[in-house]
This record gives sequence, C-alpha cells and structure tokens, in this order.
Amino acid sequence: KLTENGDVVAMQNLMDAANKNEWCTITSLDGTQTTNSKPDTGHHDALVRDDHIISLGFEHSVVNIDGNPANVGSDTITSTPIGGDSSETSILFSFKDHYAAPWRPCEHYDNDAYNMTGVHDFTHSNSLVDYEDHLYIMSLHLDMVLKTKGTEIIWQFGGDLSDFTLKNPDNWFSHGHFSQVLPQGLLVFDNGWHREPNASRVIEYAIDEKTMTAEAVWIYEQPAGENVQVLGDAERLPNGNTLVAWSTL
Repeated sequence: KLTENGDVVAMQNLMDAANKNEWCTITSLDGTQTTNSKPDTGHHDALVRDDHIISLGFEHSVVNIDGNPANVGSDTITSTPIGGDSSETSILFSFKDHYAAPWRPCEHYDNDAYNMTGVHDFTHSNSLVDYEDHLYIMSLHLDMVLKTKGTEIIWQFGGDLSDFTLKNPDNWFSHGHFSQVLPQGLLVFDNGWHREPNASRVIEYAIDEKTMTAEAVWIYEQPAGENVQVLGDAERLPNGNTLVAWSTL
C-alpha cells in the first residue's frame, strides 16, 4: 500500500517466529529510505495510520465445536509504532471477541477444510483498508467484509450473518480479496472458489447503509474464464478505469 506521503508499505509474513529477518517495511519509491517494523504475527496486509503500522495479526483460541474442544486460529487488527517490534504491539480488534459457537458463519466452513498445523484456520483475513476513520477487514474463509471502529463492528457485508440484503443475491463474492472502499460502496476481487462457473471476477457493490441493502452494479469476469486460487486485487483509478491484478495468471 502507499502511505499519504507516497512511501510503500510491504507486509511480509511474520507468522514464523523462527525467522528473525522478516519485517513490515516502509520504503520510499526511490529506495533511499527504509524503515523496518516487526508487528507480532503480522501477515497479509498493513497500512500506516499516524505514526503506527496497522496490520493483520493471528491468535489461537480453544473453542467448543460440536461438544469438542478445538484449537482455532483467528485474526486481529494490531498497532505497532513505526520502527517498533512485537513487544510494542497492541490489539485494536479481535475476531474472537465477536464470534463464538457455532463458529460457522460461512456455509462452506467445516472442521477439516482449513487446517493448519494443529489449528483450524477460521477467519484467514487477507485485506485491511483505512477509510474515513474506519477500518475494513476481509475474511477470506468467512466470505465477509467487516466495517469496524475501534473494537466495535459497525456492520458485516457478506457471509451467513450478513447485515445487508443483496438485491441480486446471485452476485455475492465467494472467498474473495477485498480491494477498495468507494464513496458509495466496495470493490472486491472475487476469487470465486465456491461459485459456478468457477471463474474469478471483480465486483463493484453499491451499498445503502440506511436501508442496509446492496447491489452488484459492475462485474468484470476473468477474460478466459479462469480461476485465481490465491491473491488477486483491483483498484479504481482516477480516470474511472479499473486496474485488475489476476495474480497467478
């Protein structure tokens, strides 16, 4: 992501505590200035707010699934001073504070679907956006975008517990990567894991927060009808065009 002054924020995967050489890096576009920070268990996405790195983190919890204890991994939003390390990381938002039993707000989730080593990868958030003093987070495995302010969820868009009714319900995204907040909605890269035909696409949603309704108003399908299994991104440009990254394709 770009910062307000035009630097680049790059989040490497900090989940492997044994690897001490991975950082969240802020770099000037000409490469002359670099600042490293090391949030606790940072992964997937990060941005700069004031003088802190705001990033996705990971935490374990033991929860009850069908009467059996299960080790579940879920995500957090964390804050770390620029140039700081995990000892200075604080949690701004935690999924486990909001989602409890039955731990299945996605119809595709099951106990074995997303196993990591000894951990059910419950939320697998992949995208974080700062827009008008709110943080938006995409959970890949729960098929939803959350709008948050501090520790509070303002609304949930998508998933089994969605606060919105979609006027054209066949156009919900399926395991997507959230790309951009627009003045009247969201731009989402839809990987389309559980959709037929199984082609990836980009969807623009118009959202009405007064009526809690939404509509898919623009869709761009992968031209060859192919599926992007991982990553993917889209960005609305100032001239109105949309830049799409088809990732592994």
